[in-house]
Amino acid sequence: MLEGVFKKRRVAMGSLLLAQPFLADPDFVRTVILLAQHSPESSYGFVLNQSTEFCMSDIITDFPAPDAPVSLGGPVEKNTLHYIHPFGFLEGCYTLSEGLYQGGNFEQLQDFLFLGKIDAKSVRFFLGYAGWDKKQLDMEVAKKSWIVTPLQKDWVINPPQETNLWQHILKELGGEYKTIANFPLNPSLN
Repeated sequence: MLEGVFKKRRVAMGSLLLAQPFLADPDFVRTVILLAQHSPESSYGFVLNQSTEFCMSDIITDFPAPDAPVSLGGPVEKNTLHYIHPFGFLEGCYTLSEGLYQGGNFEQLQDFLFLGKIDAKSVRFFLGYAGWDKKQLDMEVAKKSWIVTPLQKDWVINPPQETNLWQHILKELGGEYKTIANFPLNPSLN
């Protein structure tokens, strides 16, 4: 039934991965992942729609944007901090897609935040990441565990508030994707 919905799209750095509606892995139910790296050897990305109760002041004392929220980037190495932003001028950052970058000089980021040169609302912080071993992600995509779609920067930096990001993106994609956006989490309860 869902064969037509899962059109083959190229998996690449900067793509979004949307969990298929019935993906059973509890770490990835209805997740949206920004793919930060994809190669034949490994892949990793950040879950965009799993919040935590933490803010940056819980992680770093005297952080210049103490109320900046921190999301759960994935189940791997939850003790590591990562960040995504639109500031290509940060030393050492690298491009994920046009106008979207990962990492960079953390001290420089803090200085710019402190001086008000950048807005903390434009930076997404993550604990941990989602990772795949050699060719694992390609196999999962071939098994139709993930819907691959191009990135829209606003889905990362300014995601729609008061809404389910997974469902929102599927509806924006339209057509058959719009239909599966409303599938129940557990069809046996329907």
